[in-house]
Amino acid sequence: MTEDTARDRFLRSLVLARRDTDQIDTRDREFVRAVLDFGSDTDDNTECVERVGPALLPQLHGSGPAGFTLRHSRIPVADVLNAAEGTPVPDHVTAEFPEVTQEDWNAILRLATLAFVAFQTPPDR
Repeated sequence: MTEDTARDRFLRSLVLARRDTDQIDTRDREFVRAVLDFGSDTDDNTECVERVGPALLPQLHGSGPAGFTLRHSRIPVADVLNAAEGTPVPDHVTAEFPEVTQEDWNAILRLATLAFVAFQTPPDR
C-alpha cells in the first residue's frame, strides 16, 4: 500500500468539487493543515493560509461555486493572477533569474491563472 504523503494531501486540498460547496469550512480546515504539513509551519506559509483559502465565490445573486479567495475580500485568486498577467517582470525576479523574459513571465502567470481556475468547483450545467 502506498503512503499518503503531505504532498498528496496538499494536492488534494487544492482541487474543489461541487459537493465541497456544502462543506467549505471542512475543506478550508483541510487546506490549512495540508499547506502547513507540506510547506512547514513557517511564517510565510502561516501568513498564506491566514490570507488565502477556499470559499464560496461571490456572484451577482448569492454564492456560486467554490474557489480560492483572499479571505478579507473574497476576491478570487484566479482573478488577481489574471489581472497581473502582462505586468512587467518584478525586479527581484530578474535579479534572481536574469534569463526570464517578459514572455516567460507572461506564460508563468497564465499557467498560474489557469491552475487556480481549474481548482475551482465546476459551474452547474
